[in-house]
Amino acid sequence: MQSLGNSQWPTKRDYLRWMVVAALVCALLPVACVVQLVFWFLTPVNEPFKSISAANALSAYEPFPADLSFAPPASDLPNLAATEIARRTQTPTSQATRFSPAPIVEVPPPPVRIDPASPTATPTTTVTALPAGGGLPPLTPTPTPTASGIGVLPSPATPATATPVAITPATPAVPEVRPSPTSTTLAATATLRPSPSVTVIPLPTVTATGTVTPTLTVTLTPTFTPTATATARPQPTATATPTATATPTATATFTPTPVAVVSVQIIQPVIEGNPPTVTSREVVVELREAANNEVVVTYEVVEGTTNPATSNSDYRVPGGTTDTLIFPAGSPTGTVRTVTIEINGDTIDEVDETIIFRLTGISGGVLFPGQSEQVLTIIDDDVTSVSISPAEVQEGPAGTTTQLEFSLSLSNTQREGTLRVRYRVLPISATPGEDYLATTRGELIIPPGDNSPVIIVTVIGDDIRELDEFLEVVLDEVIGGALGSTVQAIGIIRNDD
Repeated sequence: MQSLGNSQWPTKRDYLRWMVVAALVCALLPVACVVQLVFWFLTPVNEPFKSISAANALSAYEPFPADLSFAPPASDLPNLAATEIARRTQTPTSQATRFSPAPIVEVPPPPVRIDPASPTATPTTTVTALPAGGGLPPLTPTPTPTASGIGVLPSPATPATATPVAITPATPAVPEVRPSPTSTTLAATATLRPSPSVTVIPLPTVTATGTVTPTLTVTLTPTFTPTATATARPQPTATATPTATATPTATATFTPTPVAVVSVQIIQPVIEGNPPTVTSREVVVELREAANNEVVVTYEVVEGTTNPATSNSDYRVPGGTTDTLIFPAGSPTGTVRTVTIEINGDTIDEVDETIIFRLTGISGGVLFPGQSEQVLTIIDDDVTSVSISPAEVQEGPAGTTTQLEFSLSLSNTQREGTLRVRYRVLPISATPGEDYLATTRGELIIPPGDNSPVIIVTVIGDDIRELDEFLEVVLDEVIGGALGSTVQAIGIIRNDD
């Protein structure tokens, strides 16, 4: 029983494994068949063998194609061409199963018939007549055959006919005497020189066929001795008048000598500051064009025309309000000289002040137009702030008025400008028109030197026994100054009934 229990029987999992393997094999078989079919269709038709086994058995040879451009066979295949040649060489012709190569007979091309050309003789005769010796040389025709090896039979002799050429004596030319354009009296002597010799070469027209020996005697003895006497007659006195007068046009190349140009750069404004602060500002004088020689510039520092600053109080010039600046010869463009102006700080509430820096003269150069003078502005940083304080007053009897005065405190008592304070009066418990004169908006002008300004609200008295009444004054804006820390104040109207 124990042995039967230990025996191993195939389980469901083992069956499943084999079924999967079998299914995969069945699935891959069609793929392999399709691949084989594809390779068969892709195999070239003109390949020399069908398979490697057939090639090894030498039973599947086919004639080699004319186009051997396909890829060579693998290295393990036999050399079919060499094997075929060796087989045909070593195989006896008696074997019925083998075929001997057909003999190749070379057939020569058919001969082409060439007929000889008919000879044609065209003799050419050259005759040269030179009359210098008094006669003509014998004429010897030179035959020119067109076919070699063929003789030319001359025709009977035909005498040559020479055509004489008429000789006309040359007429000597008399030189023309023209007046010279640069002389007034002309005297000319002309000497005529005849031509030393005249050579006439007649060209006769000769037609000859075959061998011709003509005898032609031509005696030409030209004698030409012209005698000419030319008498030069003076022409009338000619005055040469030139029709055009050549006036050379000279283009002068002018190289101007560079002229030194000097200007003042723009001066940036400066904030005044408070004592003992001293603020320096550099005024830059620039050489705009290079100086070939020494350039001397004079300058001055003066008070401005608008809100002028005071010399030695608002500013000072350590080097002097007037002095000289020197640019040595050879100074390049961009060379600068500076003048220092010192600004003294103060606590005065004042308007912005101005200083003028001006170039007054120059030697060895010129001043740049419009930039020989610049303005330095001193920005004042002392601002007067205004604050308001509470106030109270007795109401007073009926039919009278009293003033409720709100004092204004100023942060700066040194002022050069006027302050304008805008404010409002707002009721709290007091009734406008009954307890005080209604004022919705008001403006207080504080001139320079007024250091105790007040805002007044007029109170209307009565005999009514009542509680104290209240109102409020609010500062809205300070023109020429600033609002202080307290811009609202309460006014109390005390009841005295």
